[in-house]
Amino acid sequence: MTDEPYQVQKDQLFGTASKVEVIGLIFQSVQDGEGLKVNAVKGMAAFKVTEGDTEHINCFFEALPTELSEGQRAEAVEFLRRNVQVFSKSEFDVGQTDLVELKIETPDSRPVRQALRRHPVAYLLLIDD
Repeated sequence: MTDEPYQVQKDQLFGTASKVEVIGLIFQSVQDGEGLKVNAVKGMAAFKVTEGDTEHINCFFEALPTELSEGQRAEAVEFLRRNVQVFSKSEFDVGQTDLVELKIETPDSRPVRQALRRHPVAYLLLIDD
């Protein structure tokens, strides 16, 4: 994140739209033109509705503490299922963006190029796997 302004270009893609279910509104108390305080909608809380499977989070279901009551267990499972989209399915679905570029400032220092270092022969087979 940066405090520098970012200019949005015409027809720039930010992402894809997804079906969501609104679970609550966030209100903010503001004054209207006549000086009265009113509650205005500041935002909303929602979660993505997924038709996909929850197989990749089954390990979380199995790891729930045995001390939980049936109601607590059901609530935890429902919470995990509602938020299934935040759990990675594989190492390749993490995502990335090119909307913001990172600048590493090194005012008085230039980058240093270093040669690759050899690995011990005993580790080469492990590295290849």
